[in-house]
Amino acid sequence: MDGLTLTKAVRLLNAEFAGSKLNRIGVTDDSLYLSLYSEGAKYIRIRCGDSPALFPADKCDGSQSDRLDALSGATLKSIDCRRYDRLVRFTFLKRRPSGKIIQYRLMAELIGRMSNAAVIDGEGTVLFLLNRSNADADRAFGIGEKYAAPKANKRLSLENHENCGNFAELAGFYPLTVKHAEKLRASGFSFAETCMYINSCILDDDRFYITENGKVIPFKSPEAEESINLAQYARILSGDAEIKKSGAAKKRLLKFYEKQRKKYTSLMAELEKELKEASLWRDTYEKGILLRDNLAEIDGRTGEMELSFYTETGVEKRIFVIPEGENPSALTGKLFRKAAKMERSVFRIEERIKEIEQFLEGIEEQIYFIENSAGEEELLALEDEMRRGDRTKSKQEIKQKQFMCFQLPCGKAYAGRNSVTNHRLVFQFAKPDDYWFHAQKIPSAHLILRCETQPDEDDILQAAAITAAFSKHKGEAKVTVDYTRKKHVKKPKGTPPGFVIYHKFGSVTVQPAQEEELDRLKTD
Repeated sequence: MDGLTLTKAVRLLNAEFAGSKLNRIGVTDDSLYLSLYSEGAKYIRIRCGDSPALFPADKCDGSQSDRLDALSGATLKSIDCRRYDRLVRFTFLKRRPSGKIIQYRLMAELIGRMSNAAVIDGEGTVLFLLNRSNADADRAFGIGEKYAAPKANKRLSLENHENCGNFAELAGFYPLTVKHAEKLRASGFSFAETCMYINSCILDDDRFYITENGKVIPFKSPEAEESINLAQYARILSGDAEIKKSGAAKKRLLKFYEKQRKKYTSLMAELEKELKEASLWRDTYEKGILLRDNLAEIDGRTGEMELSFYTETGVEKRIFVIPEGENPSALTGKLFRKAAKMERSVFRIEERIKEIEQFLEGIEEQIYFIENSAGEEELLALEDEMRRGDRTKSKQEIKQKQFMCFQLPCGKAYAGRNSVTNHRLVFQFAKPDDYWFHAQKIPSAHLILRCETQPDEDDILQAAAITAAFSKHKGEAKVTVDYTRKKHVKKPKGTPPGFVIYHKFGSVTVQPAQEEELDRLKTD
């Protein structure tokens, strides 16, 4: 939890919990739990260790420490912090039987892996420490010692940033908040205006914002607009990752694939330009012939000259320019070699264009599935699969129940439900000799036909009709479906789930299967 987020959380916690009575403090290996009461039970968790944070909790975990018994029954006067820093102070007041009011402080030093929590009496003496970590090696820090706060490591802040133009130099910022502050500045704010805006978000705005990557920051930015409240943020911090990503996965995935579409569209334009140039190889070859057949006439001369080009129908006069200092004989060899290279590249470029066309079709398919996804769970599964890349599960782990299954006369047909199951179906479940089906040049489910007997034409048509029924054109009268053996379907390394390329295939045009037929064919 960074200093900016912590400052906002402290403000909200103080508004909700100040004035509450402390029942007990629970102690676990990495946390303190405050059990409080004010018109009902309330709880706060102070988590130290690898992921330090401060947030409302649902219950009070942990055991009671004898050293903390004295605080039971105390009133929580306030929660505050060293602004924009990760040092939080809980102030408790407790009245003794004599009527004297004693002040206790709980200091939460939420500073990375050196996080700790200390309870201090009215004299400033440390009564309790959660662990042995010390965020400031220059101070004495132990039970019985006088408490001294760890030194702040930054002098400048959102309110004091004169002659500063770098958010990383301000207290409370870390790489993620620096990144989003820079995005705000890039949208038209000055450095000072950005600081003023972020400060107002910390001090006046009660919402937290989810970035495109599912992280939480305390201010709204061009790429962090979806908001949550403190209670929702607390569930994120306590481990509810689904809430953390709720609503954001679709936006992130669409943005990723739109970038991919732009990238491959640009590459396609470059390849088409290269193909156009390479297709002119014959012109370059004819220039070589022109020079070769006129070397005697050229006799080492350079510059512009009229030469004879011999054809089957006669002689043509062509103008050719030999650059100054160029040897005509050597130039002839260069032209022949260049022409040969251009001719060879035509096939390579054409094949690459076919692959890019398939990539673009795959991107459109991903966008189609994302926009028409049944829910966030599928999108989160797609993100998880993308993060794991080519490190796939073994075939033994892939269960048939995640696919739609249909009984055909020759065997069973399995269809993917989304991008993730399409990928698993083709590359983790299917066998090399299974048949693979996909609608031609439009988004559709991938279908694997696993045969017990040799499929006939009717089996192929029926499998194609099922595939068409789960395509973007399922409402059309006719859909063309490609099919081939699974062994001819490849996934280029580094591409997202669902991307495939194939070259050796057949095609059939079918009417998409209707709901009644699909229901009749469905099986376990």
